Amino acid sequence: MNLYNERQPIPKHQDYIPSGERLVAVEPPYKRDGIIREVEVSVVMNLETATVLNQWLADKIQSLQHIQEVIRESKTAKTSNAEQK
Repeated sequence: MNLYNERQPIPKHQDYIPSGERLVAVEPPYKRDGIIREVEVSVVMNLETATVLNQWLADKIQSLQHIQEVIRESKTAKTSNAEQK
């Protein structure tokens, strides 16, 4: 399994023009297209390790979903309280 990040290509250079006391970036006449994908790490694991990783991720996902639900409920309660006033 490979874990990677994706980003837009970094321009080779950036031009600026003076504007008063500041420099303003000029849009280049060309743009580098595509997505750069950089592999950060390659992982090899056995079934037992994959199962433990799967459970760990499931626990983290469940915790995050719970936190998001609490935040949604809090926002809904604040909106309801503001409407009642």
